[in-house]
Amino acid sequence: MAALSVECALAAHYFDSLDRVHLKMNDDNRFIVMQLTDLHFGEIHNTHLDHETLHFIRSLVGKEKPDFIAITGDIVSGQAWDRIHPSFWEHNYNMLAHTLEELLGAYGIVPGYHDFEADIDSKAMLEIEARYKYAVSLPNFFDYHGNSMLHEFTYDVPIENATSPDIVDTRLWFFGTGRADCMGSGGMNCVRKDQIEWFKSRVAEIDKTERGERKRNGFAFMHHALQEHMHLVNHYPVHGQKRDISGCQGLNTGLFAEFK
Repeated sequence: MAALSVECALAAHYFDSLDRVHLKMNDDNRFIVMQLTDLHFGEIHNTHLDHETLHFIRSLVGKEKPDFIAITGDIVSGQAWDRIHPSFWEHNYNMLAHTLEELLGAYGIVPGYHDFEADIDSKAMLEIEARYKYAVSLPNFFDYHGNSMLHEFTYDVPIENATSPDIVDTRLWFFGTGRADCMGSGGMNCVRKDQIEWFKSRVAEIDKTERGERKRNGFAFMHHALQEHMHLVNHYPVHGQKRDISGCQGLNTGLFAEFK
């Protein structure tokens, strides 16, 4: 398990008339995002570790008081599924989701490599996610030359101004990265062309329809890191501890260039 708390400023959330959760800055213009990744619920003979993980999350949230929790993959250890009993992913994910709902904290997810080794695909994961009030994960219906999005869990979440909900101060971007094999090249799977075209289209839409100087800026979350992340870690000062090897997407498909 890894946890990252990124402070960009304490916020609030609220629900609209359709009971959808909205994120907003706090009155002091602060917003804290906590990132949780590789939680690996469902490991064989390690049920006690699942309970310890949930206890740690409750403790960490209580101390850091994040305004949003980004969960970036390998939520469930799909490799531990026995290929017989159904609802493996759902059962293990529900432990986490119920805990987050009890904490009354908004959150969003992207699945990781091992989630796709379990018994359901991303569409089924989204259906389960939609049952939870505080989840912001959204399906993406972007049409790319007549084809639907290959990697689901590609979406964005605006963070509204503390006093003017029609102004977006920043936003959170999520990009699904699948399991393995980036377009036949091997390696870890990658952000695809359809996602990049969606991002460009979404930015153009934001520019036309939303207010706010930083409405398109923010943080991007995914499971398999961009290749630029490896360059950053290897050649620039970074904070924290590196206790495991870092992998990245098998190909550089150009998403970072579009960010700039």
